[in-house]
Amino acid sequence: MTASRSCSLLLSLGLLAISALSGCAGIGTQFRPVAEPTEGARARLRVIGGGAFIKAVPGKSCIDWSSPGAGTVIGGIVGSNGYRGRSLGMPDAPAKMDEAAELTVAAGQPFTLALVTGSESSLSCFIAGSFVPEAGKDYEARMQLDVRNKMCTMRLVELGANYHPLPVQRANSCD
Repeated sequence: MTASRSCSLLLSLGLLAISALSGCAGIGTQFRPVAEPTEGARARLRVIGGGAFIKAVPGKSCIDWSSPGAGTVIGGIVGSNGYRGRSLGMPDAPAKMDEAAELTVAAGQPFTLALVTGSESSLSCFIAGSFVPEAGKDYEARMQLDVRNKMCTMRLVELGANYHPLPVQRANSCD
């Protein structure tokens, strides 16, 4: 990892119990991939999950699992795999694409990502963030469960010559 890449925004949350945001209200998203736009300006997003479940809500800067298009980006054994292992030919692909997913997202609209741990995890945590992608750009979001330090982290960068770090807005329930 380059030095400029490691200076990207890092959001960290300590040990948290899984809240209602990741509970039964979101069970339907487990069985369908997050919707990709079919028209309009788009960007590409690579999500690296480090073995965690990653869900998303397109078009909102908050979490509403019943929102049209909400679904799985990187799934697990049960339900949708989302886009796990999918490559769109983005630059600097990781060696292990089985823990990553590449997808298209609507430009100019908020896109919210959430890392959700399951019952098989030795650490229960939840972290969610939102950003607004720009047309024609490539982004990478790393959402990882760090068992050793007992936290979940989210880091977002714009891919390119400088790996420009991006601000991420903390996402809470739309309620």
